Order: sequence, then C-alpha cells, then structure tokens
Amino acid sequence: QSAWRGHSGRRLAREEEMYQALELDEYAVTKLQSCFRGHVGRNKFRARRKQQAIDKILSSAAKLQAVYRGHLARLEANAERELQMAEIEFEAALRIQAVLRGHWGRQVERFRRRHWLANRLQRTYRGHIARLDVMVLRRFNAANKLQSVYRGHVSRRFMVHHRQVVAIIRLHEWEQACALKLQAVYRGHLGRYLGLSLIRQTRSALRLQATYRGHLDRSRLRQSLAEEYAAVQIQRVYKGHVGRLVMD
Repeated sequence: QSAWRGHSGRRLAREEEMYQALELDEYAVTKLQSCFRGHVGRNKFRARRKQQAIDKILSSAAKLQAVYRGHLARLEANAERELQMAEIEFEAALRIQAVLRGHWGRQVERFRRRHWLANRLQRTYRGHIARLDVMVLRRFNAANKLQSVYRGHVSRRFMVHHRQVVAIIRLHEWEQACALKLQAVYRGHLGRYLGLSLIRQTRSALRLQATYRGHLDRSRLRQSLAEEYAAVQIQRVYKGHVGRLVMD
C-alpha cells in the first residue's frame, strides 16, 4: 500500500507538472498569436496610410488637370475671339475693297495705289493670322506633350505602388504560411510529446503493477512456506512428544 500510494503521488505530481507545462505552452502560443496579429495590424495601417497618400496625390493631379483644362479653355476662347475679330476685319477689308473698286472707276491711279495698299494689308493680316495659327498649334502640341508626360508619371507611380502592394500581400501570405507551419510543427511536437508521455506512464504503471504483483506472490509464497514449515515442526515435535509418552 505504501508503494502504491507513493506511485499514485508521483503520478499525480507528474500529471500536475504536465498540466503546468501545457498551460505554459498555451500562454506562449497565445503570446505568439497576439504578436503576429499586432504585426498584421501595423502592416494594414501602413498600407492604409500609403493609400491615403496616393489618394491625396491623385486628387492633386485632378486639380492640376482641372487648372490646365481651364487654361486650355481660356486659350481656345481667346483664339475664337481672335478668329471673330479676323472675320470682322476680313469683312471690313472686303467692304474697303468694294469701296475702292467703286472709287476706281473715278480715279484709276488712286484706285491702283489703294488696291496695292489693300493687298499689302491683306498679306500682313494673313501673315499675322498664320503666325497666330502656328502659335496655337505649338501651344496645343505642348499641352499634349505635358499631358503625355504627366500620364506617364502617374502610370509609373501607379506601377510602383502596385508592385509595393503585391510585395506586401506576398509577404503577408508568406508570414501566414510560416505561422501555420510553425503551429503545425508545434502541434505535432506537442502530440508526440503527449503520446510518448502517455506511453511511458502506461509502461511505468504496467511495470509497477507487475512488480507489485510479483512482490505479493513472493510474500504469499514465503508466508505459505513458513506456515507449512511451522506446521511440520509442530507435528514433528508433537509426534516426538507422543512417542516419548508411549515409551514411558
């Protein structure tokens, strides 16, 4: 009984140590999960801040485009106004030509001179209109060039941000895979440890039971042998005593 109580006490102590180890392991796992979740939350917060910065850049770009489009609209309005003025001036020139032609019937030499002056004025005006058209065309080409450069810049920034987001997503997936792998390894280790502990406890209990049963069998055998030997001795002494009485 003392051996069995000692064995039971040791088994309870080992089970209590095992429970304490399991509680410590659960605390470590919980701490690891909280650290990982904090890391994931910080990554999400950084990604959100980057997205806000990109949204601000896009809004600034939209504002810049609006300003530039307004500038183009004003340029087009000025060009249309200049074309209207050119049409008015052209109509005035035609009216002047008509007046000059009417006056040519009256004064040929003066008409020729004034006609030459009108042609000179037309050439000057047409050259001015041509220079204005060239200037507008150059400004239009410059605007297209600026838009193409800005769109290329925005596209490159978008590609850089897209690559960064893809890299962050891949890193997050890799971290999740590592965490799952670590959890699987830990659970496998814990299962093997518990299985081996259970097998060892079972073997120890069986060995202890076999030892205790052998001890009981040997004790019973010794007791039966001692009782048999004592009975034989008592019978021998009694038979000797009876024999001596009969001889007397």
